Amino acid sequence: MRYGLWLTVEPAVKFRIDKHHVTIPSTPKVCFTELKLSESRSHALRYGRLGIGVKRPYLFARGGRPVAYFGYHDSIHNDQFLTQCAADLNNKMLLNFFKPMNSSPHNLNYDLYSESEWRFLFMEYLLADGRLIDPQNQKNRRHYEYFLTLKHS
Repeated sequence: MRYGLWLTVEPAVKFRIDKHHVTIPSTPKVCFTELKLSESRSHALRYGRLGIGVKRPYLFARGGRPVAYFGYHDSIHNDQFLTQCAADLNNKMLLNFFKPMNSSPHNLNYDLYSESEWRFLFMEYLLADGRLIDPQNQKNRRHYEYFLTLKHS
């Protein structure tokens, strides 16, 4: 934890709702899950055994919010909440707070929904306020030097 939590980028997610095509843009983010202790073993098998605990105020201070789950998979057809948000949001990056409930369209096990995921996204104001550090900026010497070692590993 010497260099903090690192935001990662996943590819954009594209899907269809009724006749509309929706794209959740690729945005740097950090994801957390609210696990019950009884779920920790199965979660560790899927994602690994490293766990870092943070309190909700830490997430809220960085714009973190719980994920809003939609449909059963990315092949949904009638989720009006997501449809309206996709149509009305000026900042499409905020669609990164949406996620399907299931990883499979054929198995309604709510595997993703059970993660109770929270996220915070990269936003310029967090960088300007000093709540995020850009490891690619040479002014952040210690983080920058560490970042350079990652690029060459």
